[in-house]
Amino acid sequence: TQEAFDAAEAAWGLDGFVPITYQNSLAEVKALCGRYNGAVCTSGNAQRVFQWAFEQDRRILFFPDQWLGTNTALAMGIPQEEIGLWDPLQPEGGSPDLDRSRVVVWRGFCHVHTAFTVEHVQAVRKKYSPITVIVHPETPSDVVAAADLSGSTSFILKTVGEAEPGSRFAIGTEYHMVRRLARDYPDRLVEPLCPSTCGAMARITAEKLADVLEGILEGNLIGRVTVPEETAQWANKALARMLAL
Repeated sequence: TQEAFDAAEAAWGLDGFVPITYQNSLAEVKALCGRYNGAVCTSGNAQRVFQWAFEQDRRILFFPDQWLGTNTALAMGIPQEEIGLWDPLQPEGGSPDLDRSRVVVWRGFCHVHTAFTVEHVQAVRKKYSPITVIVHPETPSDVVAAADLSGSTSFILKTVGEAEPGSRFAIGTEYHMVRRLARDYPDRLVEPLCPSTCGAMARITAEKLADVLEGILEGNLIGRVTVPEETAQWANKALARMLAL
């Protein structure tokens, strides 16, 4: 992360770019963004945060999700040739063309969303047509292009929830969420694009949440996470910038 930041600073100058990180990132990465006047974003407000950076006539260094950063930039009209990729597994990040790039994205990804392919989209269209295909913006760009709609978790929930009875959807996001939507709206067809699951999310259960809440009432903080005070201070600044937007 620091190597990518240093390369961006060398190419653009500290006043020439904004570091932005997806909410699902380490506190240390958020702190780096906060220290250098950057921000946090979610999949639901990434375009607004990008717009804030562009309004300052600055470039963007985006951590850590390659596809959320790429799809956000593409949706805002940034051509693919102006989106650079920093690969932390390659010397000097794979040497992206920083002079040409308006946005540089870190090569990180969500394994749930990179499981989806254009072939999955074609298969559900063949099986269920007519059907509306919705994918999360952490999905590879070719899949987003093949789908009908792309949006955050809240967008997906709202779209299905407000649809007419009889509507038909294939959804490219975490499998259990899609199944909950199918359960909640039995008068609509709601199918997973493919059954891609998140083991980390599956470990968060109603019972464990109840244990944590009861522990707070009893003064017993279960699973408390702490970070150094300075890290928390700068990370909160990045979060505050997002909330201000």
